[in-house]
Order: sequence, then structure tokens, then C-alpha cells
Amino acid sequence: MRSRLTKTRLFVSLALFLGLICFGTLGYILLTGSDLFEALYMTIISITTTGYGETIDILHNKPARVFTMFLLLCGMGITVYFASYLTAFLVEGELKNFLSHRRMFREIEKLNSHLIIAGGGQTAFYAVEELLTARRPFVVIEKDPAAFEYMREHFHNYNLLGLIGDATDDEILKQAGIEQAVGLITTLPEDRDNLFVTITARGLNPGIRIIAKIVHQSSARKMRMAGADEVVCPDSIGGLRMVSQMIHPHVVQFLDTMMRIKSESIRIEEIKITGQICNGCSLKNLRLPEQFGNLLVLALLPANDHEAPLYNPVADTLTHTGDTLVVLGNIDWIGKARSYFAS
Repeated sequence: MRSRLTKTRLFVSLALFLGLICFGTLGYILLTGSDLFEALYMTIISITTTGYGETIDILHNKPARVFTMFLLLCGMGITVYFASYLTAFLVEGELKNFLSHRRMFREIEKLNSHLIIAGGGQTAFYAVEELLTARRPFVVIEKDPAAFEYMREHFHNYNLLGLIGDATDDEILKQAGIEQAVGLITTLPEDRDNLFVTITARGLNPGIRIIAKIVHQSSARKMRMAGADEVVCPDSIGGLRMVSQMIHPHVVQFLDTMMRIKSESIRIEEIKITGQICNGCSLKNLRLPEQFGNLLVLALLPANDHEAPLYNPVADTLTHTGDTLVVLGNIDWIGKARSYFAS
């Protein structure tokens, strides 16, 4: 809040300073008949109290002398006012932050097919961590500057992109590239806010995939009606996790270990076959483990939604354009495989 106030006052003082220069220049032109440069020079040395002497003869021009006195009095006040906020802007690091945000905004403008995370709370924190590990481009929208700065400091090894603003605002979503984004994760603390973000995002980008957080299960139907593709209730997920820890401890331990290994970045991911190069090929002929670092195919989801998924598909299983492979492997190799299947 203080940062924004300092910046606003700096711009106001700058406007007053420039306005006074224009006013003084015009005044000297009208009162003395001087040319533009001489009037501007006289105005500058007057309001800054430099004292190089009068370059325009106003000794016998009483209106011009009264005008000069007025200019001197106003100039001292506005110059000090402007200088104080300019100093605050520089000393408090506001200039560095301003340039940093401008640079970040330019990077956001370049994004395409990225994800957007609405909210910077604890739920968003874990979403950011996973997306960074998965090397997916994304933008965070957070209303509280302190919360976003904390997130940036925690993930200081990454170039975290974000906007300070209200995710329910159309303009903020547009600045985050909602029209070019492929997905939105809304994690705001209130169901009504997530509902509003969902409606707004669906209106701005009808094809975007939206995952919405809900606090109350009763909000699930409304959220889906508003346009959410999936809804997630953290309390529900937490309850299921606790039961899994109780009755499937080794499976949970395996998955947790896989997710925590930062050096290997092993993940279960999906790869959509969009190109024609693999159309009609068998998994055996694709030689995925040999080409992509022991990539393991766990399931094949046919392009036709009416066909049943194939779990642990055999080597002779044919792949077709539009199918989706669920794979287990290193995230870097998965990225290379994703590019291969898109060709």
C-alpha cells in the first residue's frame, strides 16, 4: 500500500513540476514577448532558484516581476515536494521494483498456451511448486503484494511471473493472458470469488480448462454450472489422503517419494498424440523406453470417449492421433516425448 502511495505522489508531484514549467514559459512569452527558449530558460532558473541572473529584462516590467515572484514562491514548494518523493522512490527501492514489474509484464505478454493461478494462498503455493517442477509456464495473480513477494522469495531460484491485482477483474485476467492460456486454477479462499473468476474466465476464453477450488461441497454443482471443468475440495482430498495413509501406506509412500525427488523429477504425466507420425503405430514399434529414458506407459486413453481406457497396454496396442498416453518417467524425457508425438 505504501509503495503504491509513494508512486502516486511521485507522479502527481512530477505533473505539478512540469505544469509549472509550462505555465511559467507561457507567462514569460505573453508578458515579455520573449521566444520559447528564453522563456523556458528563465522559468527553469527561477523555479529552481539557481540565480544565474535575469536573461529577460523585466526591470521596468512590473507585471513580469510580480509573475516572477509568484513563480519563485510556487517553484520552491513544488520543487521540494517533487525532490522529496523522487528521493523516496529511489531510496526505498521503488524504482527497482517498478522496473522489475515492467520487465515481468513484458515476459507475461510473450506467453502462449500457459496456465494461470488465481490466488496466492497456501493452496496456490503447492500448485506453484508442482508447476515449477513440471516446467510448465504459468502466471500467478495475487491481490496482496506481500504474499506474492513471499512466494517469489521462497522460489527465488525460478523466474516466477505474477500480477498484483484482483483475479475477479476482467482487465487483470486479460493482462495475465487469459485469452492465450490453456488452463486456469482458481484457489481463492471464498467459493463466491472462485465462482466469479470461473464465470469471467469462461466468458473471456470459452476453450480454457478451469480447475476451481471449493470450500463447501454444496458449491460443486454451481461451480460446474458456471463453467469449471473440475472442482477440488481440499478437505475432501485431505480426508481421502488420511484413509489412504491408513490402508495403503506403501503406495502412498511410493508416490510421496516420487514427488519429492527433486534431482530426478519423476512424474506421472499425460501425453496427447496430436501429430500423424505415430498414427497406427504399435507401442512396440515406438520403442518409448529406448528413445525416452525408460518411459513407462501406464495407460492409453482413446480419442473416442466412448471407448474404455486401456490400462497397462500390451506391446501390440496401436496408437492413433487424438489418443492420450499416461506415462511414468523423468520430466525432461516426457517433454521430449511430448514434442515427438506432436510432430
